[in-house]
Amino acid sequence: MKKYILILFAAASLVWSCNELDNDSRLGSMTAPGALSNVETSARIGSVVFTWDNPTSGDYYYTLVEFQRGGETVKHKISRYAVSPTKGEGHTRYIYEGFEDTNTYTFTLTPYSADGQAGPSQTVTGAAEDASYAYKYVAETVTIEPEVEGAQVSWINEYHRDVTVNISYEDVAGQVVTKKVTSSADGKVSIGAFTKTTSVTVTSANAAGQTSEPTVVSVTPKTGEIPVSRMAIDEYSDFWQSGYELKNVLDRNMNSYWHTALTGPYHWFIVDLGYVHMVNAIEVIRRQTDAGYGSPLKALKLSVSVDDENFTTVYDGEYDAGPVYANHMFIFDEQLARYIKVEVTSEGSWAHVAEFLAYYSPDPKSASPYADEASAELAPDPDDDPTVYEDVEYLYPDNFGQAGWVNNLKYYQADDRSNDTEWTFETTGGDSWMPLGRLKNDAAGPMLVFQYKCTKSITLEFFWCNEKGFGDGGPAGGRSTAFSISKSDEWKTFKRDFSNDWKTHKWSGKAGCTVRFDVGDGAGVTLVVRNMRWQPVPQ
Repeated sequence: MKKYILILFAAASLVWSCNELDNDSRLGSMTAPGALSNVETSARIGSVVFTWDNPTSGDYYYTLVEFQRGGETVKHKISRYAVSPTKGEGHTRYIYEGFEDTNTYTFTLTPYSADGQAGPSQTVTGAAEDASYAYKYVAETVTIEPEVEGAQVSWINEYHRDVTVNISYEDVAGQVVTKKVTSSADGKVSIGAFTKTTSVTVTSANAAGQTSEPTVVSVTPKTGEIPVSRMAIDEYSDFWQSGYELKNVLDRNMNSYWHTALTGPYHWFIVDLGYVHMVNAIEVIRRQTDAGYGSPLKALKLSVSVDDENFTTVYDGEYDAGPVYANHMFIFDEQLARYIKVEVTSEGSWAHVAEFLAYYSPDPKSASPYADEASAELAPDPDDDPTVYEDVEYLYPDNFGQAGWVNNLKYYQADDRSNDTEWTFETTGGDSWMPLGRLKNDAAGPMLVFQYKCTKSITLEFFWCNEKGFGDGGPAGGRSTAFSISKSDEWKTFKRDFSNDWKTHKWSGKAGCTVRFDVGDGAGVTLVVRNMRWQPVPQ
């Protein structure tokens, strides 16, 4: 039986009801109790455990324990309510605490009635157990709870003496792992990684090397997201400035992110999983928006290693920067890995990463904490409808008859004009741009929506110009917002809330307002756009 249960029981046994005693109708007519029987003691750390069978005759209420310590007589009452948790009513079990030594004492036990009549006394010897033996009991209290590719081992150190807990098991790589924790308090520790039912052996020892009997517990680990609490950033190439460090990719906060240095294009970081795991999926979540300067990820390379030296590539290709959550999980054949390297191979100078996640699961997508958000992004969107509506004002290119207001950009419509909102833009050099037409009516809302096809992942940019038109203060002076689209041979829908940008750049969205539309940053890009419009932000 676990010793901490007995201590709690002992504390409870010290109290009995004064009201019950005052109201006992037998007061004045009680008889002295008979003798205690089967009196025994046993040793515990700092305590002597008393057990006996209560008197079967007379009116028994409590037992007075007396003994000599330090030249003084120590007296202690043990109530009849100190019931043995194993034998039940009529049997007493009581843990007498407070012994700092291991001397053998002679105890005199006398049963009493509620009105103070004494029964026969008898003596018994007993001693507390040395504190150094606390180690014998800690391993008995061990409990184990499964975690992803591992488990959490917990134990109770009720005696608050220094004890070393030794935990051993075989990990996923077939290596025997031993963990040691020394403490005078209760404790817990996560162990791993293993992927099948595993026997965990726990012993407890004192400073002299005396070791308890082993406690062996089998545990079947969970699958799913590898806990970020085990992870740490091992190495990295760079970061921009304070507030944008690599630690942000492990904080499970989508509002913080790693921002690379402003020079590039090559940036990378390595995550240490804590110990060797089995891995079959990696998720790299980009920042929520592309507001302000910079570009999202466009291409990634993912590699795994057990020794931080020899890496195996598990993904090398494009990164879909369109959605925030969807299409950002890369699933591969299971691999042993402790270190995972993420390399940004995009052509842009800088990039961002909000979250890094790793998995071992038969269904990693369902295991993702962002599964609901990803599913919502992939759900059919009414804005994918190519229908042109008469009551919607669509945006279109218009240089207002000014030849100098088009730079390194060709624009035209399809010959069949099957959709009057569809325009093709071809870049012929760097810094390619032109204005869009002035709004005829106030914008319906700050949400920009359009469908597109593009031959390359590129960054677009709006320079904000108010009611006076394209020349209202010029399109420069920092009044711009960059946003990105990914390469696509099929029609895709882009949508983004520009509420903050309208406010920041004091763009009213009133009739007469326009924007300068910048397309990519080099020649050879073909972008086809249709149904571009402003609409309200969904509530």
